[in-house]
Parts: sequence; structure tokens; C-alpha cells
Amino acid sequence: MESFILQLLKPIIAFLESLTLDEQKKFAALLSIFVVSLTFLTSIFAKKKSNPIALPLDGKTAIRLPLERIVQLSKDTKLLRFTLPTKEHAFGLPTGSHVMVQLTDAKTGEKHMRPYTPVSSDALDKGHVDFVVKVYFPNKQFPEGGKVSQMLDAVKVGEDTVEFFGPLGGKRYVGEGEFTVKKLKSQGGGVERRDARDEVGMIAGGSGITPMLQIVREMLRETGAGGQSPKKISILYANKSEEDILCRDTLDNFEKQFPGRVKVWYTVDAASKKKEWKYDVGFITKEMIEKHLPTPAKSGDRFQILVCGPPPMMKFAVNPAFEKLEIGKEHVLTW
Repeated sequence: MESFILQLLKPIIAFLESLTLDEQKKFAALLSIFVVSLTFLTSIFAKKKSNPIALPLDGKTAIRLPLERIVQLSKDTKLLRFTLPTKEHAFGLPTGSHVMVQLTDAKTGEKHMRPYTPVSSDALDKGHVDFVVKVYFPNKQFPEGGKVSQMLDAVKVGEDTVEFFGPLGGKRYVGEGEFTVKKLKSQGGGVERRDARDEVGMIAGGSGITPMLQIVREMLRETGAGGQSPKKISILYANKSEEDILCRDTLDNFEKQFPGRVKVWYTVDAASKKKEWKYDVGFITKEMIEKHLPTPAKSGDRFQILVCGPPPMMKFAVNPAFEKLEIGKEHVLTW
């Protein structure tokens, strides 16, 4: 093997020996430039090759995707994974926006729609998109339950497809702790920028955690890529019971992987008597927000609180607490 390599190197050695000392130096310099250029071009090509292909979401045309996988998260909640056209495809949804899911009733032919936010990340999850769906079954308060969630519950792997429209929503997380908000025409139009480089607080109720997960994943991905903002992410998550907490493993892992940077706190309407519960019990209060989330009194001006939850939570708990804590609209983004 060694003799074979020497045979290959002989012409190169002979060529170098035929050069003067100055010519050898020039040749070495040219060779170095060639190697550096080749390395640079190779890295660019690799980056281009690794960039995901975004779906053509234009807000008007439906994108139809087949169901790939179902993961049961709780008694009434599932993770639905839909397959994208290729393994290099990403869903292509801007962080902070959502899509409209549309299904057709097989019996009546009637179309039903409902907004959902994926919990997967375009940058981290290629070839598929994940949605967490809480199924609202018929009950005394709502005899028909949730039409779309029940239809999604009936979708079969490898057999059925679902239609998606988007992107929707006027709020975007644009990176490094900054958000943009599209203003209405009545507000003068244009785009408003919100600064949350110091801290982002989040209040979620029930399935309202899904847009928060999407945003947190992107913020933490930025950290892995050298990003520094926001410096702190605090999440206050309300549910009926401990069993109703969606994606708890994911949230707890965020806190473990980024200690001091991510803080998660739960509150439930009623705690289980069978096991210890170290978090809060009851509706979200002024004291909970003051203790676990940023406020003007302790966080200055560079913070935002993102909120997504049922209207009663907003009307009777969150909004009154914000008023008492003097947290103005300029510091609140509602999904």
C-alpha cells in the first residue's frame, strides 16, 4: 500500500523539486487559497442543501396532507403527525402564526374549519408537521362537543388526508426576542415591533399552550445557534387538573435543559389528593403573575407577555390581574 502511494506521489515530488524556492512559495500560497475556497464553497453548498423546502402556503390555496402517525397524550388529547411531500420539506409557517384546518363531513358534504397551531419547528422537523389536538367530546354543557376536533379524532393513518390553509394571524416572532404585530387599517396600518429581549412571559390555558410551544422551541433553537435573547422565558400554565396538562414532559424538559433561562409553573382547578402537588391550585391570580412572570415593577420595559386561553380565563382572571399590576397593552400579545 505504501509503495503504491509513493508511486502516485513521485510525479508531484518531482514537479516540486523542479521549482525554485520562490516558485515553491507561490505554489504553496495558491494551493492554500484553493483549499480555503473549496472549503468555503463546500460549506455554502451544504447549507443550501440542508435548507428545508417550504410548502407554498399562500393563505388561499388548500394544502392537503396525509396522516402519518397518532400519539395518545392523554385521555382526550392526541398528537397528529402529517407527512410532507419529501423529507426535505418544512411546513413553512412563520413562527407565531397558525393555519385553518378544514375537513369535510362524509355524510352531509359540509365543510368544517378550525384554527390550529403546529407544535413542530420548521428548522428542526423536516418531512412532517405535528399538531396537538384536544378532542371535545359531547357533554352536558356542550351536547354536540367540538365538531372539528371529533372529526380529527376519526382521521385514519394511511387512509385520510386533511386540508390546511395559512398562514393566518397578524403576530410573528421574528427572532432575537422581537415580535411584529400587523396593525389594522383602523389603527393606521403598518407593522409594530415589540421588544422582548430581556424576558418573555407566557400565560396559557388548556390547548392555548400550542402557540407558546411553537415560539419557545424557536427561541431555544436560536440559543443553540448562538442567540442571546430573550434572556428569560417564564410560562404560567393553567388547567382543570394535572392529567389535563398538555405536553408536560416537553415543558419540563425545557426547564431542565435550560435552567435559569426557562421557568415553568402550573396551576390547576383541583389537585389530586393521591399524590403531592407542588404547584398552585385555583384560577390565575395577580399574585401568580407577579411572582412568576415579568412586570413593569421588576422587569423594566423590554418584556412581553404572550397569552392564549379561553375567554373566561381572560375576562375574569388575566385582564383584571394585568390592570392591578399596571401591565399595559403595549406589553401584551394575545393569541
